[in-house]
Amino acid sequence: MSRSSQRSIAVLLFLIVGVATLCVASNTCVADEGSGIAKPPVGHHIQRTMSLLANATPEHRTPVRILLYGQSIVRQDYIRKTLAPELARRYPNAEITIENRAIGGYTAPALQYTAMQDLYPFYPDLVIFHVYGGERGEFEGILRSIREKTTAEILTWPHHVDAGDENRTARIEEGSELRRQLARNYECELVELRDAWKKHLKDNNLQPSDLLVDLVHLNRRGGELMGRLVVEHFVEPKNPPKNWAPMVQSFDARDVSDASDADTSSLSFSGKPWRRDGNALVGDSPDSALTLRFHGNRVVATAHRMTGPLGTARIFVDGKPVSAHPECYAATLPTPTPIDYRPALKLVELGDDPQAEDWTLTAHIDSDNGREFHFTVVGSVTGEDGQGDHTKPFVSKSGRLQIQPRMFSFAEAVGIRKKPLPESFDIQWKVYLLGVDVWRPKLREESGVIDQATLVQGLSNGPHVLTIVPNGDGPVPLQSLTVYRPPLESAAN
Repeated sequence: MSRSSQRSIAVLLFLIVGVATLCVASNTCVADEGSGIAKPPVGHHIQRTMSLLANATPEHRTPVRILLYGQSIVRQDYIRKTLAPELARRYPNAEITIENRAIGGYTAPALQYTAMQDLYPFYPDLVIFHVYGGERGEFEGILRSIREKTTAEILTWPHHVDAGDENRTARIEEGSELRRQLARNYECELVELRDAWKKHLKDNNLQPSDLLVDLVHLNRRGGELMGRLVVEHFVEPKNPPKNWAPMVQSFDARDVSDASDADTSSLSFSGKPWRRDGNALVGDSPDSALTLRFHGNRVVATAHRMTGPLGTARIFVDGKPVSAHPECYAATLPTPTPIDYRPALKLVELGDDPQAEDWTLTAHIDSDNGREFHFTVVGSVTGEDGQGDHTKPFVSKSGRLQIQPRMFSFAEAVGIRKKPLPESFDIQWKVYLLGVDVWRPKLREESGVIDQATLVQGLSNGPHVLTIVPNGDGPVPLQSLTVYRPPLESAAN
């Protein structure tokens, strides 16, 4: 069977099994009027996020990470400005991070590339996502990649009502229906924003332009409406489903066995056992190792609260340091051109031997429209690593970088800003490790603050063995290890 066929079957099974599980778990699914499709209640598909928020206490200030992604409508930031104070009011004990990385003007065909550096490495608990375009598969590709690369819940919506003509309205209706269908297929939280928008216009005797500053962008009144409609989905049902439990699984450090039980236990000792300290384990000796056998692509350690100096521990995955796994590196989004805020490069691909370092691409513009150019690249560790131009794909001398000509945004910047680029300028990005070779637990002075560290991220979504070996320079207090297993298997696995 081909990879594409396997993926199609996986998505279908994900839909069938997932919907059945959700409906049984909550016993609250209702028929979607006119479609006969089971419609989950409001908030049903963001219940892991809601559980994290609701279970935070002064003694356990749970971290919750929310990412807004999309283009200019999301970038206007009305959703974050509405959501952030509301969640802070309702859940004062949660440590909430809400970050907006939307890029104006980037439809789904462009965001599918920037997401590789901007979205998936961030690995949020919840993605709030809306974008135009992508009817040829790019929009679905982003949803599928979120499901393949992360355990993030997804909240999305069909397009709001803009002031376009009949032809545009017909296209927007088709695009909105596609988003409803894909939200069902990938178990996203769907805000029925377009229908609610129409009702709001009718009930208040408004025209679409009354909520806009131009053809499509929101004025404050429209922005507040969008923010309010999204926030309405942040509810806690009486019987929250636990369908996300297999995707995010915590292993309490106290539930550890001897090495002799390693074949049947996920967490085990080898060598000298770690000592117990309340609800945690503490490793002191380099002759002791704690081993976690897991299936997933990410492991996060939560440290136990202790006083006094703490030690460090080496981290190994499948017998190698985390830094020896090429898939555990990511690149930041490159800096913009001097005339625009959008990234000068949509995607920098990493080769088989990446390392943590800073990179600089010096661009030399050879035409007024920005279509012709040449460049050199230099790594802070690698050094001078080759030169290229607009005519062909670039592979650096070390093999650590690959850049396709279509990823350069020079001509787009000139076209949007209507002014030329400088003759030369620098573009910069960082390559960094998604994890650590050495874990350094922190002393926590503030009550309730949780010390969490990503030990490894970006692995193939499959079986792995993680080993924690103290360095002997002080106590290493472990409270739990949390394993993240994305619900869909990637075709690359």
